[in-house]
Amino acid sequence: MANPRSGGKSALEDKSLRDKVIIAFSLMSVIPILILVYLISQYIFPEVKDMDPLVSLFILLTVVISVLGFIMVNRTVRSIIGLSREARRVAGGESAGPLSVESGDEVGDLAESVNFMSGRIKSYMDQLQDYSHRTAELKQQINGKVRMMTALLRIEELLSMGTEFEEVVEFTTEKISDEVPESYCAVFVRESKGKWFPVAVSNSSGRPLSPEDLEKELSSLQKQMSSKEYLVRDFAGEGRSEPGAKVQENSNNIIFPMRHKNEIVGVLFCGTVSRNFTFDEDTIGLLRVFVRSLVLGYSTTEVARKIKSLESMDRLTGLYTRTYLEERLQDEIDRSAFYQRPCSVVVIKIHNLDEFMSSAGEAEAKRAVKRIANVLSESMPKVGKAARYARDEFVMLLPETNKKKSMDLAERIKDSISGLGISSGGVSLKTGVGVGENPIDGVAGDEIKAKAYAAAGAEEAAGRGGE
Repeated sequence: MANPRSGGKSALEDKSLRDKVIIAFSLMSVIPILILVYLISQYIFPEVKDMDPLVSLFILLTVVISVLGFIMVNRTVRSIIGLSREARRVAGGESAGPLSVESGDEVGDLAESVNFMSGRIKSYMDQLQDYSHRTAELKQQINGKVRMMTALLRIEELLSMGTEFEEVVEFTTEKISDEVPESYCAVFVRESKGKWFPVAVSNSSGRPLSPEDLEKELSSLQKQMSSKEYLVRDFAGEGRSEPGAKVQENSNNIIFPMRHKNEIVGVLFCGTVSRNFTFDEDTIGLLRVFVRSLVLGYSTTEVARKIKSLESMDRLTGLYTRTYLEERLQDEIDRSAFYQRPCSVVVIKIHNLDEFMSSAGEAEAKRAVKRIANVLSESMPKVGKAARYARDEFVMLLPETNKKKSMDLAERIKDSISGLGISSGGVSLKTGVGVGENPIDGVAGDEIKAKAYAAAGAEEAAGRGGE
């Protein structure tokens, strides 16, 4: 590319502004200087003592004019060079400093304009930097919330897999402690004697943490916890839920009671020593969801423990007993409502078992019931459970299954039972099926079960029982 400064231009045009002005000044000073030299040569050296005073005054005036001209040109050049320098800095994206130009001419106006433009640019740059910091903080918060939601999904997966409650709690405390800066997190459950037992403790605060100290604080806060959803304390000891409670001085804390069947069965204890972190509404909302997941895990574990101490299996059919299913039913309904997933109940009722027993005998009737139970076991989905609810009734609990799929399954089971051809003395077993789903048919286990029973009874009344 050709140099735009070349192309037939004179050497003078290639000079900088400073050089051009100095050359112009020199040219304009030639005549006064020549006159000065002439007068000196004619009057000063030949006859210094006879020199006319007017000539001396003229010489002095010429010198003064030249000096003043030089000063004025120098100041103008310096102002223009300063403007040029600051303009280059602004063009390069830098923030220019204020220019001090006291002249009231065009150069002064231009300096004021540059100062105004520089100030505006600095203000915009400060705003952009502030937006950049705020965007980075917002991005960090969003990433933290995403990680927390991922952890919640993982907890749900662990619960659905039947993972031990202690393992779920340990995973939960680690994830919360990772997301809250300089924090500690602990989960306690209440034992039968009313004491608090630490299930898991995670500490990334950098200072010693004693579960015994936390247990003492929990014992002192039982009254406040009984009437509040959660307790929050800041560094000043101020609380947002119950004033006057003392929780881990010199730290921010939150205590979330874990309630099951209107009783406090455990506590989620979380705190941080960072003064730059507060438990805002978003964080409290996420912790609330964690607590609900832990309550579901606790209730599942409690049911499992009760099963070990109960007669959970029906001896004749090998299915679960009514006691077990009633323990499990409402917990599954609560879980499906919390995660907004379907859960269905299927009732299979033998309409004429007593009539069949009168014809075939008790032993044959028991064999018939056992054969029907085998059909249920073979048709049961992996996540489902079946129980012998009464002498002539069976109930199936089907998590993650909507009403249509449950009805299709019930009809297949009904057809399979009819295919067994169980009969004696002209009496064939007749069965009816009914289905109820959460939340279409109710939000409580008893409501859904009642809907399923009503549907099974309606088949009997209409004479549509399978044979």
